[in-house]
Amino acid sequence: TWERGGAVPKGVEPALVGRRNLAGNWTNGSKRVRGGYLLAEAHGGRGREAVFQLLDVGNLRAVGVRRLEDGVARASPNVRKLASVDDAGSWTMVVTTAVPLLDLANPAPLAVAAAELSGKIDEMNALLQRHRPSYLASPALPEPEPPAQKPVSNAREIDGKLPEGASEVDTATAGLAEDVSALQALLDKYVGDAREHLCVEVPRPPELDFVEWLHQAGRVAGNSYDYDDAAEDAYRSYVHEYWSAGRTQQVRVEDYQGGWGAVTELCANAKELLRFLQRGGAVPMGVEPALVGRRNLVGNWTNGSKRVRGGYLLAKAHGGRGREAVFQLLDLGTRRAVGVRRLEDGVARVSPTVRNLASVDDAGSWTMVVTEAVPLLDLANPAPLAVAAAELSGKIDEVVARLANPVATALQAVRPPGLPAG
Repeated sequence: TWERGGAVPKGVEPALVGRRNLAGNWTNGSKRVRGGYLLAEAHGGRGREAVFQLLDVGNLRAVGVRRLEDGVARASPNVRKLASVDDAGSWTMVVTTAVPLLDLANPAPLAVAAAELSGKIDEMNALLQRHRPSYLASPALPEPEPPAQKPVSNAREIDGKLPEGASEVDTATAGLAEDVSALQALLDKYVGDAREHLCVEVPRPPELDFVEWLHQAGRVAGNSYDYDDAAEDAYRSYVHEYWSAGRTQQVRVEDYQGGWGAVTELCANAKELLRFLQRGGAVPMGVEPALVGRRNLVGNWTNGSKRVRGGYLLAKAHGGRGREAVFQLLDLGTRRAVGVRRLEDGVARVSPTVRNLASVDDAGSWTMVVTEAVPLLDLANPAPLAVAAAELSGKIDEVVARLANPVATALQAVRPPGLPAG
């Protein structure tokens, strides 16, 4: 199992080690995700190996980790020695030493995959239980109490300042809040003519392949290709000329990947998701299928093992209205009660019965009685939200990096030889 790390399972590899889910430089504490997996480049052409898991976001200098034995056994001595153990048996590593050798993977894709598999297993178990012979029946086992947890303050909105032990969705929310602020500042900075003429440096697209070049050079008539040694020589000249101009090119923002309209739309989509993460309310359409899908939603979360820290409690849909996120689960609690955070946009739109499920104590912390809440609220695993927030943050990071370093003029892309200009 992947409790011990090692090679990344093929089923989750594209999402886990994708460019937008992997942080190469996690020196900045805001890039760290509690529970994230630290991956080493495997030797001899093998894929990445999970060697450690981040137990806390730590400080500028050091972080606490868990050794993943299968990964550690296959890692180089230099990687293996990155973590040291103290007298209490806890493992820590120095950030600046570890960053050059380990990439940090957000664990949200693993949580999504685990939730999907759990849902499938639950369905199969329910099917087998319905058809189980009576002589195989066994008495129900008492439900174990959830493990005791350090209390977490719930009188705050996630805005970039995280409490100790924040969940992965809280970390993703804080990162998205920072990214949205940076992107909005650039949109406010460039207005009017400044937008019209702003140019940025971007990677050059791949050169045309030979068949595409023949088409664009006018060497195709119907299904017949004008293919000879001269054509091959001309194509080689085109490729040489194309890349001799460098690996990047300068273009107007307006002419690149949808222009300013795409940048504005990206900012609006990120703000919509951030609003939901911070204040609840109606589920954004972009994440609704994954968030309220049958395998991600738990109707009966009386059992503590069904609860997910950071999960969103959604009011059951009535009268054709969509679901509303009303509370967020801050701890797994006990069989009787859980700690929650009120989501103001959601609370404002639900019935008094749902609104009054949570009560506040003298310290400003909100709790609710599980047996009263379960009939009225479904629990949504927050992993799809963390994945969506991380993807949007990755896209915003790319845009901000381009817009923060503009250039003066745009260069015309190299065209295949023989093509008319214009």
